[in-house]
Amino acid sequence: MKTVKLVEIRHWKLALFNYLVILTILLYVIVAQIVLKKGYQATDTLVGDVNIKMKGTGWSLVNGDIVNWDEYDVVTPAKEENAFFATTSYQITPKQTRGECTTPSSVLSCTTVNNTCQYGLVSSKWSGIQTGNCLTEPGAASGYCGLYSWCPIEQDATPDRVYNVESFTAFTKAYARSNRFGVSVTNVKNSTDGQLNLFSIGQTLSDCRPGYPSSNISITCANMPNYFNNDTNGEYKSGALIIGIFNWDCDLDRDVKDCSPSVSFYRVDSPKSSFSKGYNFRYTKTFGTYNGTEWTEFRDLYKVYGLRYVFLAGGRGGKFDFVALGTSLGSGLALLGVATLLTDLLVVYIAPQRQNYKVHKFESIAGDLEREPEDLPGSEKTSLLPRA
Repeated sequence: MKTVKLVEIRHWKLALFNYLVILTILLYVIVAQIVLKKGYQATDTLVGDVNIKMKGTGWSLVNGDIVNWDEYDVVTPAKEENAFFATTSYQITPKQTRGECTTPSSVLSCTTVNNTCQYGLVSSKWSGIQTGNCLTEPGAASGYCGLYSWCPIEQDATPDRVYNVESFTAFTKAYARSNRFGVSVTNVKNSTDGQLNLFSIGQTLSDCRPGYPSSNISITCANMPNYFNNDTNGEYKSGALIIGIFNWDCDLDRDVKDCSPSVSFYRVDSPKSSFSKGYNFRYTKTFGTYNGTEWTEFRDLYKVYGLRYVFLAGGRGGKFDFVALGTSLGSGLALLGVATLLTDLLVVYIAPQRQNYKVHKFESIAGDLEREPEDLPGSEKTSLLPRA
């Protein structure tokens, strides 16, 4: 078996090294673990919610005429939980009505001689239900299968731009709460002067100047300086997905009003994707006409591209707690054993007299446990006193 043996080494240099290591560990425990990392506090996770209100005016050009777009046109749908979508470009198929029509597609091609169209056939490759008719231009022998659908069917085209969306502002009210401590925090400071809750779309994408929006909060913006460029580099034609994060790190021993969140915006979709790039979706606006005897239903089909913002709110809060302080001190003081270990390694493997130290530190004793101590070898009292 092995037991611990204590050897007293009277050497001022080794003692100085040992105490320096102890002092370093104590400074680390007090400064790093307790003061900087607030090891004296119990912590709780903050969970929150974000409410957004949009304001702004934009426009598009239709046949050379200006068409006004306000926040109710640009932001679709009008209300989402912790999110909003701002339209930056769109494609419209106007005045669709139910009927029979077709669209150029290789999977719908047919001839009047060999009609391959099937009545009632449905597929994800086209929009509608096949009528069984082969629709052709006058005098043509080939055409495309007819469809029961909303006519005219949408065709791919270059989307039209909605201008000035970058100047739209988002008024964000973010809240977070700690159930453990019964404390709520918010980014609303009774005004918009501090710019804690009022952001423009253009600023969140690329205008992260030092100190923006104010010097007392931290903000990170998405790196998208070319999004609104009116050229081939402009990404407004494809859209993007942005995550906005309100993150609190609160010292709840102080006034909760002094706790402000850091704000970060990140693009999470891939701008280099070659398939289904960006963010887009479709919606309709339905209307109808009545001629006195018959009601006809119409709809405008919109395919919109733009910026979808999704907001997250949360963080952590800490408050003084004796148990947390005791745990931090206990775990920190346990590190003091490292000082003895390092001094041991120095003595046994590095010091000039390491062989002499090993003789006294590691000792093998073979004998009968019933023998008297004075009869055992190595029973002399030896003091290891290196000469200076």
